[in-house]
Amino acid sequence: MIVNKILGNLDNFDLKDKKVDFANISNDDRVKKVLRVKSDKGVEIGINVEDEIKDGDILAILDDSVVVVKILPTDVLEISPKNLKEMGIIAHNIGNRHTPAIFEENLMIIEPDSLIEEFLKNQNVDFKKTKRVLKTALRHANHSH
Repeated sequence: MIVNKILGNLDNFDLKDKKVDFANISNDDRVKKVLRVKSDKGVEIGINVEDEIKDGDILAILDDSVVVVKILPTDVLEISPKNLKEMGIIAHNIGNRHTPAIFEENLMIIEPDSLIEEFLKNQNVDFKKTKRVLKTALRHANHSH
């Protein structure tokens, strides 16, 4: 089966009498343009969609089930700046390393990096290592100097 279009999201879909069949996708794979996955029930699906895949996206509606994307948790650093000045200092230093970052709630979220962890400790910045399902993928910015 080939999927060229996301059919909606589980958040706003009425399942009726259908069961959910999850297709697990890593944070890294969710940004690929072409992807092959296998659902928990063994349904093989080729995915070729324009937009980034999100947790809960519906890939297929079958007779008795709905195949749904389940984004797997990924290792991240959650950084909690105390104020705007601290946020600026952190963002400047992380940006100089070209580290991908996203912002959710009041957190700056980046991939684990031992040098950045050391910097954060030296600056007494609150952060923690954790696993998290991200709303959007961590990716490098598209730009040139």
